Amino acid sequence: MRSGVRLGVVITLVAGAAWPGKGGATATRAVRFDPKGVVHVAAGLLPTTTGALHFDPAASTTAEVDYPWQLLVYDALLRRTAGGGLEPSLASKATIVDPQTIDVELRPGVVFSDGTPFNAEAVKLGVERNQANTKQQFRAEFAMLTNVESTGDLSLRLHLSQPVAGAFYPLLAGQEFFIVSPTAIRNGVDVDATPVGAGPFVLTRWVPEQQMTFAKNPKYYGAKQIRLGGVELVNSQLGAPRISLLKSGGVDYGEITVDDISTMRG
Repeated sequence: MRSGVRLGVVITLVAGAAWPGKGGATATRAVRFDPKGVVHVAAGLLPTTTGALHFDPAASTTAEVDYPWQLLVYDALLRRTAGGGLEPSLASKATIVDPQTIDVELRPGVVFSDGTPFNAEAVKLGVERNQANTKQQFRAEFAMLTNVESTGDLSLRLHLSQPVAGAFYPLLAGQEFFIVSPTAIRNGVDVDATPVGAGPFVLTRWVPEQQMTFAKNPKYYGAKQIRLGGVELVNSQLGAPRISLLKSGGVDYGEITVDDISTMRG
């Protein structure tokens, strides 16, 4: 699992855990959470060689880098599990019909944080908007998506130009399918600064290169299963700075390198 994707998965597990779903309930059954608590996570929040950090999936230049914080705001049709598998999230089901076709059934009753229905038309518009971003480093298979067909209010059919449905399927859990509220787009909201998604958290504060603060989204379809009140990402680079921050209690969680394990234990 790529580092950015791994961080995104871990943040969501630590934050509350496990969102609604078979894996989540099991993972947190014996753990007590403060419903107003905020988990502090060390993350690299500096611009990369490919550009600045983004909350708008259609503006990102490096998919893996922006994945963790965008995941908190948008969620995805499918969710990656801690074990590397995939399970339903904003989609209740996704089925490979044939090597060039995937059918998607959306979860009923889902809304964006601004109250806009998360339906087939919203997903179609969002995916097409992401496709229009020529700077984004999406997976190569995404370019093989030729048509997003709305077959019902909560159903879509994805048509591919090549027989790559098996390789394309994991993209349903990726940034390619992070969907921005169509209402926010129509109203001219700067979604790179004020993102509007259907995920478990909403961005409340962003100090570039320092921190990102998120609050629980009360409109999230699984809000009752989110155990904490928020998430705060704190800028910290790998190595000595992160080790120091972890040891001082400045954050609750942070990935470290294999070489730093002995230092952390010392």
